[in-house]
Amino acid sequence: METSILIFNNIQDIDEKKWNDLVPVSRFFLSYDYLSTLEKSNQEMEFRYLVLVDNEMRYLGICYFQIVAFRGEMLYKYVSNA
Repeated sequence: METSILIFNNIQDIDEKKWNDLVPVSRFFLSYDYLSTLEKSNQEMEFRYLVLVDNEMRYLGICYFQIVAFRGEMLYKYVSNA
């Protein structure tokens, strides 16, 4: 069985039912509805969705990434001077 990885920039480009079939109900923060809302309401992040499919385009697995731009000087508030 061959597998491929499909990469999407928007969750709306992914089949909602197939996505949710792979996400347990207990994983609300990976649900299609939650990610769709997060994507629409957040202008500071980019999102990537990876879907592992077999040669018949059946979903085998999913991954979700948030891409956040930051500058190095932003880290100073998290590092002590000690």
